[in-house]
Amino acid sequence: MSQSKSAIILVAPRDNEIDLVKAKGFKTILFRKSINLEEAFSVDVPIEVDLNNELLVVEKSIELAEQYDIQAVFTMNEYRIPLCARISEAIGLKKGLSLQAALNCRNKKLTRKILYDSKVDQVQFVLVKSPDESLEALKQFSFPVIVKPSNDSGSQLVRRCQSQDEVVQAIQEIKNKNTNFIGQPIDPEILIEEYLEGPEFSVESVTINGETTIIAITEKKITSPPYSIEIGHTVPYTLSSEDYQSVHQLISKALLVLGIQNAVTHVEIKKTSSGWHIIEVNARPGGDQIPKLVRIVTGYDLAELALHIALGGTLRDAPKHPVQAPSAAIRFLIADQPGTVLINDTIFTEGHCNLVDGKLNVHPGEIVPQTTSNYNRLGYIIAQGSSDTHASEISEEILKSLELRII
Repeated sequence: MSQSKSAIILVAPRDNEIDLVKAKGFKTILFRKSINLEEAFSVDVPIEVDLNNELLVVEKSIELAEQYDIQAVFTMNEYRIPLCARISEAIGLKKGLSLQAALNCRNKKLTRKILYDSKVDQVQFVLVKSPDESLEALKQFSFPVIVKPSNDSGSQLVRRCQSQDEVVQAIQEIKNKNTNFIGQPIDPEILIEEYLEGPEFSVESVTINGETTIIAITEKKITSPPYSIEIGHTVPYTLSSEDYQSVHQLISKALLVLGIQNAVTHVEIKKTSSGWHIIEVNARPGGDQIPKLVRIVTGYDLAELALHIALGGTLRDAPKHPVQAPSAAIRFLIADQPGTVLINDTIFTEGHCNLVDGKLNVHPGEIVPQTTSNYNRLGYIIAQGSSDTHASEISEEILKSLELRII
């Protein structure tokens, strides 16, 4: 098949995946439930299809593989990683993520069970299907505990509970949702986990032929209970030599038992009094603009790197850009209560010398609900540091200047 027929399938891309594929010179085949006119003209083959009907998507992919030389199936969309893996296996691609590895990471109960059974990270957990089942299960735990759905994302319905009543309420809230954020049936088995006390980080790494290299470590800021909302990320976070070795060993073992052979991953971890523990494993680059922060500081674009690996590339021949700054940070805007937004939004139009990017999703005077997950934050600002001032300090100064209040 001619080079002009070489193509990459993109499944519900969320960021700049289309541009990355086009820059590589491949034809672009887009799968999405609904495609707007602008996006339809930006790709070679736009296909509207119900992505939750995975058998139909696979059938269409097999048909396309007879017309095009499909080189990879690509997305940064957490929910669609297993579908990409399923398509890849169906059309005979060998370079990327296996379907089982994708499922092991996408479903939090599978991740926790595999890590526990393999003795890589034995965080206490139990699975329940109803509030009544939780009453017996809670006898194994001390409060607080974490309650979360097995197959959602973005901190949706994740609660830290201080009592049996709060656990019952959190479980019932999950059961009241028939589907997750993208309309897939909610897994009936709900996770109750021990609460891990300590600072939270994420490890941005690349695994090639089973060997894992850490690209960057991100320091995370999380809201106070009951919700678990990410409100800030800072890159890099420098660990001591001992901690770095412990983290690298933990991540490498976890990815190995989960079946990750070739992928860019985003692993959330905490350091507790008993050592380092895993919160969750994502078989794709981090969201929340983390790739932008990592590129500023390291020169590696994690999304570009993920595509490079999916095409069979190595870290040695991976694309790398000039380093822009020694540190970078993002801070998110949230509504701490429902009400009217008051904000000094001039920085979004006039800029700031260290502001790399910013976005406001609401207007001054708009009425908003309380922010309860990563999906209904109000906006963000990204700052880069200098040799004199760290990005975390600059980002906090910019955040303060916005004078955000909800009344």
